[in-house]
Amino acid sequence: MRVMVVGISGVGKSTFAARLAEAAGLRVVELDLLNWGPDWYSRTAEEPEAFMQSVDQATLDDGWIVAGGYSKVWPIVWTRAQHLVWLDLPRLQVMRQVIARSLARAASGDDVFPRCSEGFERLFRADHPIRWAWNNHRRRRESIARAVADPAYAHLTVHRCCTRKEADRVLARLSGRDL
Repeated sequence: MRVMVVGISGVGKSTFAARLAEAAGLRVVELDLLNWGPDWYSRTAEEPEAFMQSVDQATLDDGWIVAGGYSKVWPIVWTRAQHLVWLDLPRLQVMRQVIARSLARAASGDDVFPRCSEGFERLFRADHPIRWAWNNHRRRRESIARAVADPAYAHLTVHRCCTRKEADRVLARLSGRDL
């Protein structure tokens, strides 16, 4: 099974992917882990071809779940995927989640990615996930909706989850433990 999990920052893509991977015995490809290097070095900005090659290599075989919102990789991943899980939760719910996650990470000082910590000073950056989620919720929803409607992706089974209960039902279905 090949699954792509999409949605706005903070919606729970990584959590959903990890839960599905454990239940279905699949591996997770975290796009953020492929992108972020030490000290917030962005491969998509600094070496986009290498980033795309990493995604290409990670999705050549069968049995994966890709989690991430990088629309640049959609032509690669969506073409190969069988299922698209679209976590499309309401903006306020996403904001509660992303704020709680960001504050917990800032307080702990733990690395989000190797040698990338989310300290309190990062909370005020324009590209911080809190701001990104607030400013781009509607745009991300619209861009995913347009992509889902593209005939190039008609082969995908699209699971649009607008609530946590819907996401739990999709997870159960995909892992073979239908509720």
